Amino acid sequence: EQVLLNVVDVEATCWEGQPPPGQVHEIIEIGLTVVDLRVGERVAKHRLLVRPARSRVSPFCTELTARSSPPRAPCAGPSATTATTR
Repeated sequence: EQVLLNVVDVEATCWEGQPPPGQVHEIIEIGLTVVDLRVGERVAKHRLLVRPARSRVSPFCTELTARSSPPRAPCAGPSATTATTR
């Protein structure tokens, strides 16, 4: 019998120092890993990219998360509201 644990990882927009005027911390990625605790192995991995509505992904944030904003468009993916209601 498996004993499963869901591990959730949330990445958000970030800056080195304070956010620029008008920008806020927003979720940009939700990760979920399912681990079988009996054998200590990952049995599933899911990743959902989220489009920030009010902020851009800074170069600092890209260094930490490997996510970036396209130059003239918001990041691909659903909004945070859509992503969390699926």
